[in-house]
Amino acid sequence: MTSDLRLITTPTGKVGSHLFKQLRGGEHPLRLFVRDPATLPDGAASEAEVVTGDLADPGAVRKAVANVHTAFFCIPFVVDKVSLTDWYHEVGGVFSEALAEVPETRVVFVSSGGAHREGLGPISALGQVEQMLEKAGRHVVHLRAGYFMENHFGALPTIAAENVVYGGFSSDLQIPMVAVRDVAEVAARWINDPDWTGHHTAGIHGPADVSMADVARSLSAGLGRQLRYQQVPPEAVAGALQQAMGATPGVAADYQAMVAGLERLGTDYRAEPRTPASTTETTLDTFIQTTLKPAFEGFVAQQRAAPA
Repeated sequence: MTSDLRLITTPTGKVGSHLFKQLRGGEHPLRLFVRDPATLPDGAASEAEVVTGDLADPGAVRKAVANVHTAFFCIPFVVDKVSLTDWYHEVGGVFSEALAEVPETRVVFVSSGGAHREGLGPISALGQVEQMLEKAGRHVVHLRAGYFMENHFGALPTIAAENVVYGGFSSDLQIPMVAVRDVAEVAARWINDPDWTGHHTAGIHGPADVSMADVARSLSAGLGRQLRYQQVPPEAVAGALQQAMGATPGVAADYQAMVAGLERLGTDYRAEPRTPASTTETTLDTFIQTTLKPAFEGFVAQQRAAPA
């Protein structure tokens, strides 16, 4: 393999956007695979090659991965598909077929803790995509990330209206929580390393395992208001996803299966132990101060400005 080119799929997504910030202007030329180039950051088209297309389009994906040294592959979470697990299988299959034509290309895949488990809906589907990629390519690393801290953005409306954080997990269930910028930093290290080979899994666990009761306490301190956490049944979580984000019944059902499965397995859901290498820097308190608090203040200001 002679190419030095690095590919970023989903360069406007949660992880991909942070990854592009970290890699732009670096030592390796970049290719960005995006559905709509107008959504890219200013100056991106002058700093990177842009390939336009959809991750479910075999021809576009083959074009994107051609002559690439390392590809960052992330399947976006969507709410408008008939089934989230079917969407993961479809996109994973398309990418794997393209990879099979260039099997020496290295792939850095954003997966999830628990991907090795059955019965976790879309998380289990990511594990099946892991298997597809390993069958197609010789050099693949699966980044099995913990629960994204950014998921707490979904609680902003109920925090503002009720001082309550709702969720499907037991209040004392401690799980790894990680900021997406830390996931991007780990991905960047793999992408910048030209020499790794073989198949790997890498846990990304944040600085500590955190319970939802811990989240409520940290949010209370960071936002300056007394909050509480309220567990609700998985079907209520699915219903909220439909109401708040317009998720289809199939996507909501997949999400419900994931929440119920994680609650059932508890701390046993993940395979990778916490190690110094899997422990990342950004604490929940830091994330709240730097990212969630400004977003909450903007949300509240927008609500106040809205006509009655």
